[in-house]
Amino acid sequence: AAAATSVASPLAVRMLDLTAYQVLVVDDNREFLKFLEEELQPLFGRIWKARDGEEALRLLRERQPDIVVSDVMMPAMDGYQLCRNIKEDIEISHIPVILLTAKSDAESQKIGYKLGADAYLSKPFDTELLVSVVETQLRRKELLRQKYQQDPLALSPQAATGSNADERFMIKD
Repeated sequence: AAAATSVASPLAVRMLDLTAYQVLVVDDNREFLKFLEEELQPLFGRIWKARDGEEALRLLRERQPDIVVSDVMMPAMDGYQLCRNIKEDIEISHIPVILLTAKSDAESQKIGYKLGADAYLSKPFDTELLVSVVETQLRRKELLRQKYQQDPLALSPQAATGSNADERFMIKD
């Protein structure tokens, strides 16, 4: 008799233990921020929240979360400016940034990627898709860290990093 095999749903399969990671979510809409927190809280170790880019930068420097999920359209400092500030700051430039926006046109996405965004999702989005993108970015960061620890000379700064600040840090004596 053949043993019954069960195939796990792709949605149930996790590449990483997400509870080991901290996420910073940034959005000026209180209800949406609360929604994101409620959706992500069961999966991740800690969820930090910020209402705009300025508050997010303060939290980033104080708490060093593992990844940022930010809306684009916000007062004080929008998601594009936040992304640029993160990617140009050697202390936090290694932190992946996922931008969320209602603007799904190619020009908006191009701006986000040019400023160093690691991923770009259009609202509305499926929460499982967001979690998958976050997990993929964290896994990429972890694999790169492990590879660099094993053989620091194996990776050139240009290949290993996504920002000029990272590159400057990697080639510093």
